[in-house]
Amino acid sequence: MGVYIFMDILPDNIGKKEWERVYQESLDLINAYPFMDSTIDNETYGVPWRYVHRPKEEEIEIGYNKEFHLGWHVFGDYNTMLSAESFSLFRNIESYREEINTNEHSDDILAALINQKVFHNQEKFRIPVNSTRVFDGKTQGLPYHIYLLAVACLLESRFPKQVAVQGDISIGQMKKAIDWANTILHKPIQLTERVNNKRLLDRIRDIVRNDVTALKSFMRLIMHENNFALGEFVRDQFCPSTISAYYTERFNEYDVNMAGFHDLLSSFFNLGFGIETACDIGVLDPDGCRYNAKDFAETVLSMGWIGGENYAENVMPLAHNDPESEEPETVHSQFGKALIKMSGFQEHIKSNLSLDDVGAILQSKLGHLVEIEPLLNHEKNENDRELDTTAELFSRLMEDTAEERSESPEYTIDDPDYLILWKKEDHLHPRIEDGIKRLKEFISEFIKNNSDLFDEFHRNTDREKIQKLIKANTYFHIRKETWDYYIENLYQTDMINAVLCILGIKAEEISINRFCKAVVNNVDLLQEYILNPKS
Repeated sequence: MGVYIFMDILPDNIGKKEWERVYQESLDLINAYPFMDSTIDNETYGVPWRYVHRPKEEEIEIGYNKEFHLGWHVFGDYNTMLSAESFSLFRNIESYREEINTNEHSDDILAALINQKVFHNQEKFRIPVNSTRVFDGKTQGLPYHIYLLAVACLLESRFPKQVAVQGDISIGQMKKAIDWANTILHKPIQLTERVNNKRLLDRIRDIVRNDVTALKSFMRLIMHENNFALGEFVRDQFCPSTISAYYTERFNEYDVNMAGFHDLLSSFFNLGFGIETACDIGVLDPDGCRYNAKDFAETVLSMGWIGGENYAENVMPLAHNDPESEEPETVHSQFGKALIKMSGFQEHIKSNLSLDDVGAILQSKLGHLVEIEPLLNHEKNENDRELDTTAELFSRLMEDTAEERSESPEYTIDDPDYLILWKKEDHLHPRIEDGIKRLKEFISEFIKNNSDLFDEFHRNTDREKIQKLIKANTYFHIRKETWDYYIENLYQTDMINAVLCILGIKAEEISINRFCKAVVNNVDLLQEYILNPKS
């Protein structure tokens, strides 16, 4: 699992000066938010000294040829020091032209997306396109995700046919990112025109001529929720035979009992396509899927039909990257949703049909092939059990949420990931204070029992002490200004001993790493909770 941002470009279709002008705007955004970059300095102290800092434009080594290109690089959030994977952008568009070699090519970046999402395993159908991927990494939904997305939105807004951003993003996220970017940029940027279904489809039809391929491409590239309004647009733009051919192909990708088919069929119904049409494609049409009628009917009945307006009640959100959500997914949210789905929970079909209505339709379409009533009665019994379980789960969730909300005004920091932000006026959650207390006890005990090691360390020259501190750090990113503070205060013996001890901890376990990283980077936290004898 992972939370990604991708950005593809057509470098041959972007002018050098135009690119550099927009690159300069990206620097404005990079400087406006506390992104994080790192440096390995081999010169200053004679050993590889890695420290983190705010990003700046510099020569970056890339490629197998180890060439250097002027640009910027980020891999996390400087304030929280939460990090994921690397993202970079180069000033010179030629840096990207070197990686491609196709002669005849499409002039629309959507061709690259269609190749990725429609023809990914069909080499002979791929559209010639000179694209290269510029962003290709995980943000894991960490704080820098939205602000990095703002950079990608800037480039797509300035080059709408030559740049496309995709990944674990949503329209809501893009709006939030653009709103922030427009407080920085002199010339505002707009939401990608790909959110306009008609414009998106027109661009697709300029690239692919086959209507089934156009529909397949459109359904893969849309950014909106699969709902009735989208279904109406599809029905208005494509003839019934095209829609039937598309869904016959899609249904045939799965066995009728597979989770993937269940999800696809759910989308089909949410778009407003009828059960009758599904029966034709899935079972009755000689050129269709020819599913077993009983298996197909069981799948349709199991899809959460509750009728009326009730489908909007007590829905547990399981879809990834909700189009309207401003908040990115995280690894925890992805994992949680996957577990919930594996447990058998599902979102209700957005339909006014009740389970009895569905049974009646299935009886009229498939009753000559399978007895529907026993299947319907079985599903009603299953629904009763599921409703009881769901009610209990929601009750527990509400209790937990209420408890968390009652605690939140009391403590300004209740997550170890944000302990690094501690200031003197902050109130720590008791479990975090307990963690720091145990860390302090370990440090005190270790220094007490290993006084000879620390005496030996302090007999070194200043340069040797610095080298030993740098070499001892194998588990944490440490800010340069924090390193500078420790280096300038080598003769504060208690503090340096504590730092040396923390750096020596084998902090592979996540919670230990969080506490140690916070304490070693936040000098005020170190002094208040580790060095202060009264704490």
